[in-house]
Amino acid sequence: MILLKHIFETCISPASIVTFFLLVALLLAVRHKNKNRRGAASCLALAASLQLLFLCTPLGEMLIGRLERQYSPLLEPEKFGAVPWIVVLSAYGVEHPATPITNNLSEETLYRLVEAVRLYKRVPKARLIVSGGVVRFGEKPIAELMAEFLLSMGIPAQDILTEGKSKDTYENLVNTQQLVGSDTFFLVTSAYHLRRAMAVAEHLNLKAIACPAYIQTLQHHPPQLSWWQWSLDMLLSVSPPAAGRLTLVQRSFHEYAGYVWYQCQGRI
Repeated sequence: MILLKHIFETCISPASIVTFFLLVALLLAVRHKNKNRRGAASCLALAASLQLLFLCTPLGEMLIGRLERQYSPLLEPEKFGAVPWIVVLSAYGVEHPATPITNNLSEETLYRLVEAVRLYKRVPKARLIVSGGVVRFGEKPIAELMAEFLLSMGIPAQDILTEGKSKDTYENLVNTQQLVGSDTFFLVTSAYHLRRAMAVAEHLNLKAIACPAYIQTLQHHPPQLSWWQWSLDMLLSVSPPAAGRLTLVQRSFHEYAGYVWYQCQGRI
């Protein structure tokens, strides 16, 4: 099922669509030099237009921003009282003994862990659960790498639990449920990922408190802007091609596609 999800997402992702039109243009140009020049030119123009849309416009910021505004940053976690658990979902990481653990975890995973440490310092007696299975065949689960990072930051071993069997967000929370039971917990993940993660938590009747990390757009496009201010801000954000914008489009698409997939599976 997870393989089907990856195939579904890959086939209709923005980058795949652009690549598809480029390949069709190339195929038409090579196999039918005279007959289908117009079709090849149309496919090439469409691919170029989409690429410019993804790289030069604030489309990525708009899509990610819509997801990030779903849950506000958790500035004062102590207001929720003595919450016993802080659950951190993984992003990506590799096992590489030649480099320190801070180099082996992706930027997103580090942001999530740092936010979890902030909560841990402010919520007395809370314990940490790090969740994530094997990312690359033959390596240890990413949850163990995350635990290694927390230990290096001075968190006592008795306050860290690992869940290293899950392969996706749904399994993260199903397996975490076996550890937290009916307890309330802080759910730490990237801000744009929280909509899907919280939907799964609600489906499983988990008492999760959303805690966004890796907030990418709210600093520059705050939610309190008026419609006119926001529109002007977006217009002024048009720029020369920037690869980071395609990354934002891909990330937001991943979330929307994952949300739809879980809905079709009856998991949210």
